[in-house]
Amino acid sequence: MMLLLLLSSAAAANRGGRRREATPAPTASEPRVRRADALNRWFATVEHQPARARPLEGWTILHRRDIQGRMRLVTRGNAKQVLRGGTYRNRSIIVKGSSANHTRDKLGDAVHLELVFLEALRGAPGIPELLGAWREGEHVWYAVADGGR
Repeated sequence: MMLLLLLSSAAAANRGGRRREATPAPTASEPRVRRADALNRWFATVEHQPARARPLEGWTILHRRDIQGRMRLVTRGNAKQVLRGGTYRNRSIIVKGSSANHTRDKLGDAVHLELVFLEALRGAPGIPELLGAWREGEHVWYAVADGGR
C-alpha cells in the first residue's frame, strides 16, 4: 500500500514534464546553522553553569549594567516585556526578556526561539542586530539595535 502511494505521488509530481527542485536542507557547515547551534549551547551553559557562559561572537552587551540611560517599559505581555530608551555606545537599543512574574519561564524559554532566530539570521536584511544576552536571576534578557530610531 505504501509503495502504491509513493508511486502515485511520484507520477503526479512528474505530470507536465517538469519536476520541481526541492530546496536543499541547510547543512551543519552553513553559518546560519553554526550560529543557531552556538546559541543553543550558550543556553544550555547559562542554565546549568551560568558562570561559564561566554558571549557569542558579535555580542557586545553582556549585562544590563552595560546599557546607559533610563529605559522605559514599552509593553508587558503575559510572558515577555519590552524596554526602550537605553543606549550602548551612542546607539539606541531595545531590551526584551521574560516578565518577572512569569513563573513558567524556565531560564528563558519565553525568548529562546527569538534568540535563535536573531542569531541565525544575523546580518540578513530586516533582522535587528542582536547585541547580546544575559541571565538575571531566573530570566534571560537580550538587547537588539533599535531599528525604529
